Amino acid sequence: NNTLIGGSAPEDRNIIAANIYGVYLTGSSLDKVENATIKGNNIFVARDSVTALPSSSSNTFNIAGGIFAADVDGLDIGGSTAGEGNNIENAQMSVLNTSNAHGIRLDGGNGGGTSTVTDVRILGNRVIGNDRGITLDGAGVSNVTIGGSGANSGNVISGNNAEGIKITSSTNVSISNNKIGVADNGTSDLGNGYEGISVY
Repeated sequence: NNTLIGGSAPEDRNIIAANIYGVYLTGSSLDKVENATIKGNNIFVARDSVTALPSSSSNTFNIAGGIFAADVDGLDIGGSTAGEGNNIENAQMSVLNTSNAHGIRLDGGNGGGTSTVTDVRILGNRVIGNDRGITLDGAGVSNVTIGGSGANSGNVISGNNAEGIKITSSTNVSISNNKIGVADNGTSDLGNGYEGISVY
């Protein structure tokens, strides 16, 4: 509990690359991960925030991702202060599985399990060039904020192969002040392959 991965200062930044998952947080129904913060990291991209260091695209699980969370209560991904956002890029599988790798995936039991992820803030991140950008997956995901009114709170969610944001049966989700399908400058085209936001 009370886990911090990264930080807002440049020297706190982790470079996490060439793995199946960049960060994998998972508890259980009786012992949840509580109050975790992931900020200021480069996941599947080099320190220069440009050079790709992709996820491991060939593995027996046929899935990959930048950040995965299941059975978590209280999670901050990024933050509203400059330097706290994560760069999450290049989580990709093969061309035959372009929806199996997610920049961020919150697992709420959509695949038949019973996991929950609650009280989540996703602020100030760059989620670019993954198979899917952000996935809220199942009814066990609730109370999620993606972006916000602060100057550094919005995310850039662009250039992903499938949806920018996909929500399936999740509840109490707020999405505001993000750049979806455009570059950092807010004007140049950097579209996602499918919808910007899909809700099922």
